[in-house]
Amino acid sequence: MKYLPKDFETFDVADGRAKDVLRGLTNEGHQVPLCTPKNCCQLEHCHKCLRRLRRSLVSEAKSLGFHKKDWVSVCLTPNGPPIPIGELGERLNLAREVKKHARRLQRHISDALIVGGLDIALLIVDGEIVGWQPHLHLMLHGISKEESLKALRPAYPRSEFASKPIRHATVDRATFFSALSYTYKSVFFPRGDRRSLPKGKLRGSLPRKYETELRAFLARWPIGSRLMLRNARNYPARDRAKLQVRLIHPFNDCFHKPSSRLMNRKSHKRKNAMRKRVNGGRRTK
Repeated sequence: MKYLPKDFETFDVADGRAKDVLRGLTNEGHQVPLCTPKNCCQLEHCHKCLRRLRRSLVSEAKSLGFHKKDWVSVCLTPNGPPIPIGELGERLNLAREVKKHARRLQRHISDALIVGGLDIALLIVDGEIVGWQPHLHLMLHGISKEESLKALRPAYPRSEFASKPIRHATVDRATFFSALSYTYKSVFFPRGDRRSLPKGKLRGSLPRKYETELRAFLARWPIGSRLMLRNARNYPARDRAKLQVRLIHPFNDCFHKPSSRLMNRKSHKRKNAMRKRVNGGRRTK
């Protein structure tokens, strides 16, 4: 895919990360299924399945023409306390968490098209690890940056653990796909201000102990469980990592997927052009 971000992970990178995760989980006594090309595990902890879902998200956005419109990227942090270390599996239910934020967004910005996902970060305050902090990375269309900030302030107020609960920026069309793929992460990081995080660890990966806890929790959930959609629906195929996004009125009139007839016509033209190049311009039967 030529429109994938330049820093998008390759299959080899995802495969190596998946092996490291599997090794770490196995060493800690967690049983997780193997992920093979013929039998994908389709679980949230797997780097290979996450890569396929993120590629599918970019592909769906490209086919719908999302990159041709104006978008706002938003990071939303709830004001609740973080989840204590070691209690992620008991305290957090992904399905309920996603529904809770979906209802909140419905009440405050119901007219916006929303695409994004739930992220889980390791919160560090004053150099000390506090716990796990679920938060959202979203892309908004149909609402300005100023309007979204005003509408979301009551839903995501400041708190002790969320000094800046709303971070937003206008998305440049040239970097749209990079911003979109960032909303559904496959790699997780510590989180905190520059004074709180250890020196040199602002964007460092999680220490293995915490990485294992998070991946073991995610291994209980099917791929796509962190997906956030508003005024759009995903109709999952047999392969849950393959998204099939359908927009709801009025956005279905703003974005159009190429029809199957048009796609077949383009494919036929490409095949004919290839035959002509192979045969030196001679007409083929």
